[in-house]
Amino acid sequence: MTTIKIALLGFGTVAQGTFNLLQDNAELIKNRTGVNVEISKIYVRNPEKYSHITLPETAKYVTDIDEVLKDDSIQMVVELMGGTNFAKNCVEGALKAKKNVVTANKDLLAEAGPYLLDLASKNGVDLRFEASVLGGIPIIRTLYESLAGNRITEIIGIMNGTTNFILTKMSEEGLSYQDVLKEAQDLGYAEADPTADVEGLDAARKLAILASISFNRRIFFEDVTVEGITCIDTEDIKFGKEFGYNIKLLGIAKETAQGLSLNVYPAFIPTTHPLASVRGSYNAIYVKGNGIDDVMLYGRGAGSLPTGSSVVSDIMEVAKNVSYNETGRLKPFYYDQKDIYSPGKIQSSYYLRLAVDNKTGVLAKISAKLAEQKISVLSIVQRNMDPETAVLAIVTSKCPRSYILNLIDSFNSLRSVMNTVRVQVPATSANCGPGFDCLGLALNLYNIFRFTPDENATEYTYTFEGFGADILRAEDPKKNLIGFAMDQVFATAQEPIRYGHITSETLIPPSRGLGSSSTAIVGGLLLANALVKHPLSKEELLVIANRMEGHPDNVAPAIYGNLCCATGLKNKVLNTVISIPPELHFAVVVPEVMVSTEYARSVLPNHIPFKEAVQNVSHASLFVTSLITHQLSNLSVALDDNLHVPYRKTLIPHCDEVFEAAKVAGAYGATISGSGSTLIAYVDKAHVQEVAKAMGAVFTANEIENKIYCLEADTTGALII
Repeated sequence: MTTIKIALLGFGTVAQGTFNLLQDNAELIKNRTGVNVEISKIYVRNPEKYSHITLPETAKYVTDIDEVLKDDSIQMVVELMGGTNFAKNCVEGALKAKKNVVTANKDLLAEAGPYLLDLASKNGVDLRFEASVLGGIPIIRTLYESLAGNRITEIIGIMNGTTNFILTKMSEEGLSYQDVLKEAQDLGYAEADPTADVEGLDAARKLAILASISFNRRIFFEDVTVEGITCIDTEDIKFGKEFGYNIKLLGIAKETAQGLSLNVYPAFIPTTHPLASVRGSYNAIYVKGNGIDDVMLYGRGAGSLPTGSSVVSDIMEVAKNVSYNETGRLKPFYYDQKDIYSPGKIQSSYYLRLAVDNKTGVLAKISAKLAEQKISVLSIVQRNMDPETAVLAIVTSKCPRSYILNLIDSFNSLRSVMNTVRVQVPATSANCGPGFDCLGLALNLYNIFRFTPDENATEYTYTFEGFGADILRAEDPKKNLIGFAMDQVFATAQEPIRYGHITSETLIPPSRGLGSSSTAIVGGLLLANALVKHPLSKEELLVIANRMEGHPDNVAPAIYGNLCCATGLKNKVLNTVISIPPELHFAVVVPEVMVSTEYARSVLPNHIPFKEAVQNVSHASLFVTSLITHQLSNLSVALDDNLHVPYRKTLIPHCDEVFEAAKVAGAYGATISGSGSTLIAYVDKAHVQEVAKAMGAVFTANEIENKIYCLEADTTGALII
């Protein structure tokens, strides 16, 4: 009997599920394939972490990837690390070495799938990726084998279990988005950083892979128009039920006469549709073809064993091909021109929810605006909130998306419509080690601010939610940074102040070195800027923000995203934005230790030795160039600082221990975020959770409460949402 030696890259949740299935079902696999699949090597960074797992006699841990790639006896590499940069290098190296590859890495396939499939075909080896989309649901093989004789016309799917769990809970139990998100995190359905799930990015990557196969085009993640679920309110769910719909986050790929439409967004589904009944963390995919008409696949879309099941099925298929010397038979399946249909032209029915003055004639004004945009109404429901306020829920007939966007713009001119403005502002990590008061990094953790103008108001009123809400409620509202920032915009634009109600939803821990005060400043600037007739530019907003904050290293990345190198002058700010490599992630630990900015600055020296100053300049330069060139290993040196970290770490218990734990767990390096007490490690995606847990464990062991986050760089900055 033929023996096929394989190597596992990574030994996390999915890899361990794969390992267990290969061990438990070894005899079954051997009987069904006629091949003995033998695990030879497992690539990990820290073998000691897995010392409790008993390996078969044939297997061993390795810490050098070349021990896999240069081993001619290994015929199949199973990549289960996640991430894109290092994973791509490994997969590329394996294919060039004429090794077959099985992967569950949707990020990698969405970013570089066509290139890697071409490379596999060129080298006469297999590249299989069933587990990259929908875990245990066999959708990939169904599309390119079972449905190969069909012209696929449409794919509609619930492709993310986390968002489906959240929306199901909100629908069935009437809970808020934030409450259900926390529950999902506690149950392990959602990551500490849920952005990829709740913003629709995970579903978009899966849709790109499926669309490539179904429609024979080179589709990438960037081709998909994406909208997440963070703006869904329980009110929307209630209105949906009245109209006969459930809300689901859908990935939709559709062939039209005008081209291919690719979208991920929350949508109303008729309760009679099969997808409407998919509950909890389950996934489902609905496929239309000119032969089969409709077919739906349903099951677990994630998890150790469901995803491992798909990985093992690919391993078995490749093993059979190796034994019969038939690898490389799966040719790249894309041959048509891409031709993506513009999102603005997509025809659909749309749902609108408006808060309006409960007065005679308001509905007539809204109807007139609908008529101006040539939009007719299918359903409308009015609910009176109080004697002065009503909420209108409207479902339109089918029309282009651009008509709806124009309609929303026209509503903003109606004083009767309470045109609430909603913005999100990212957390920021200032200094970035050696870049004192000039380098700042935006992170995908956000504070949310809402403003509803009230023409009868004579001051700003506030509602505070989230971290520090009790403290903020006790403060003088006339000194609140949000309202003060709004005043600055109205004054600069030379327009009257528009008062009303401000809601602040604080998800960023305050007074911890994550730029919470900067979010308030930037949030206020954007709220007011959305209301003036001639909005200020980002550059003008940055000048105001810098004036209010006193230095630009927090406010610049909050406005622009990514890494900002900024210097404030008298009447302007010089700012350069540098894109953060997507493979770089951030493990963040926030201990229950408050360090005020004033106190953190008080411990800094007035002078440092010339030699140390020169070293700081070199490290800051190395830091920036390492990000530009993606030479991330240099960060182990570049993050070292002489200006503030040696002094501020004395204010944070066990700081050096946390730094050391981060490096041992796989981080490039770690530093203090801003003025502290948050500590931030720079790390690749594959190790970010491991590093974050190791950092938090130091504080926990010393009886200091803490929160950990696994974050990415925010690449857009503050947004109106």
